[in-house]
Amino acid sequence: MIRIFLLSTIIMCLTSCSWQEYFVISNLSQSDLIVDYKLNEDEKGFSIFNNHPLLYKLNSSNEIDWNAQQIPIDADTSQYGFKLTIPPHYTLIFGELSNEHYSAFDQYFINGRSFNLKELEIIQNHTAIKILPSSFDRYFKKRNGIINFEIK
Repeated sequence: MIRIFLLSTIIMCLTSCSWQEYFVISNLSQSDLIVDYKLNEDEKGFSIFNNHPLLYKLNSSNEIDWNAQQIPIDADTSQYGFKLTIPPHYTLIFGELSNEHYSAFDQYFINGRSFNLKELEIIQNHTAIKILPSSFDRYFKKRNGIINFEIK
């Protein structure tokens, strides 16, 4: 009986699923976007946003082409900031949440995860959008595990 319990427990641990939710900015427009974001200093636990974003080309359905990654160039030399250009029909992944579902910036996150975005500014054609944590959910919408702000 104990063997069956231990074997069942081991099998369940090995077959458990894990998932990611990505925080992205998608440039669906015909012009470049300038994205400048600042992060709060690292706290204990895991930060959702990082200063090592990933840049991917969008396919014809405006979905991430996981085989078309570009290396973003950081124009901000600070440790807690990142500034880059997103070309047309590219998307920037600048944060991720593992094994938890995002619902709001001020939700309680397990395992010490923190919503560490201090501010985000997106400039398109000399027009700026400034996003703070309190306004984040107004711009970013969740669909299929991706929390996305689409710029058209």
